[in-house]
Amino acid sequence: MSFVEKYRPQSLRDLIGNRGAIEDLKEWLENWNEHKWKEKGVVIHGLSGTGKTSAALALAKDFGYDAIELNASDKRNYETVKNIAFRGSINKTFMEDGTYLAEGKKIIILDEADNLFGVEDRGGIRAIGETLKNGHQPVVLIANDLYRLTSRSGTIVNYCKILKFNKPRRGEILKLLKRICEREGFIVNDEKLKEISERCNGDVRSALNDLEVISGGADISGYRERENNIFEVLPKIFRGTDLKRIKREMRLLDMEPRALLLWIDEQIPKEYDRDTIPMVYDQISKSDIYLGRTRRRQHYSMWRYATDLMVVGPAFKATPHYMKYSFPKWLKEMSSYKGKRVTREEMAQKIGKFCHASKEKVKVHILPYLSYIISKDDLFAISLIETFDLSKEEIEILAGKERSEAILENYIKFKRSKITGKIEEYK
Repeated sequence: MSFVEKYRPQSLRDLIGNRGAIEDLKEWLENWNEHKWKEKGVVIHGLSGTGKTSAALALAKDFGYDAIELNASDKRNYETVKNIAFRGSINKTFMEDGTYLAEGKKIIILDEADNLFGVEDRGGIRAIGETLKNGHQPVVLIANDLYRLTSRSGTIVNYCKILKFNKPRRGEILKLLKRICEREGFIVNDEKLKEISERCNGDVRSALNDLEVISGGADISGYRERENNIFEVLPKIFRGTDLKRIKREMRLLDMEPRALLLWIDEQIPKEYDRDTIPMVYDQISKSDIYLGRTRRRQHYSMWRYATDLMVVGPAFKATPHYMKYSFPKWLKEMSSYKGKRVTREEMAQKIGKFCHASKEKVKVHILPYLSYIISKDDLFAISLIETFDLSKEEIEILAGKERSEAILENYIKFKRSKITGKIEEYK
């Protein structure tokens, strides 16, 4: 088990740093009352790695609450959030005699709440608002960007206490590292521990990963400079023979296992011969199964089984010659597709409000006609831009890239003629 998993905080007492915010968090839940307490929710915001999610889960455990958790890997649209969070918050647990069972208390935890504005999550923020207004259980929203979250929902501002988590101080991280060294029974030079506490830049998880690396005899000098270089790690995954060393390099990569699996998957046809490829895919498919179980059950200890199955080097002999590794096509395509899909959805919503029509009706019955008309009529295209304040991306979706460039040029000319008062001349 990795140090990050082994020393994950089990209580608020185990967290380092942010003592004031943690005390405010405890006070909020101690005084929480569904009839009188206005702040029915709390927003914990701050940089990644400052312990926000760990604090929420430890809070639930310390006070005997069942945590109902929704994270970014879940589909968090209106129906999903309403079914899980809202209904979970209004349904209390009762004994047969009708008395309320305290052990049945639930706390709703929504991780990465500031990312609730994509197409897949559409309506999720509205369901959270309803949960805050009408639910009977406390709600914890976790965010990196407070403005992004609160600027889109007045309900969150009105019903939530706002707490900020800052980076733990280097001295606090250093004390934690020393305690772990004592528990593990190995000796590390104080200067080396100080170096780790400084290099991690307030990220406790990174510090624990570094400590685990040097506990195995490796040197972390220059580690931060090598971080995220997937092109250095891939040859070791495919051609390495030392399992422990390969896994250590994978940890230094600081990449989510699912993303790493996509990189490995992309290179397999180039690394192995026709007879070996099916066996390699069979192995990494088992890794994908464990990653799926991790996501569904929230049991992150399964990650180590997934990463073990990704290490294909010791199990299969790759081609000996140099390979040029490529970025996963699936990630590229999904990134591009998602951006266009979000733009299309937002444009359909904008036009739907004007036409008093649903987004689906706009996409099916209105957008095709608008696309056809603006491909033929410049003045209609300009009128459309003015009416709906269309962005460059929205125009490109309607008219295509080449036609959209011509439309934008004409629109600029129109704006200039409008300023100079020569509209008739432009027409």
